[in-house]
Amino acid sequence: MSVWIAIVLAGLGSYLLRMLPVALLGRFPTPAWLDRAGVLVAPVAFAALAATAVAGGAGMDTNVLARVVAVTVAAGVAHRTRSTAATLAVGMAALWIASAAFPG
Repeated sequence: MSVWIAIVLAGLGSYLLRMLPVALLGRFPTPAWLDRAGVLVAPVAFAALAATAVAGGAGMDTNVLARVVAVTVAAGVAHRTRSTAATLAVGMAALWIASAAFPG
């Protein structure tokens, strides 16, 4: 099997794993409890990304303090504005500034 065939098959399999549940479950109405839980998806995703970023850098030669500062600032912006774009923009700016202020 050529490498390109394997890449195409892997891409097709990945696409099907993501789209098949959407296609099959899209025919049914969404339960009310799932609609209520839907508002928690973004905060949970951001919390998971933040925890991974901080914990992942703890064992490596990276500036963990800068990451903790950036995550804290981003969490405050997210709580106050409820805006994904603002959270990302301010969080990245905080990371750059904290990385310069607290060099590794």
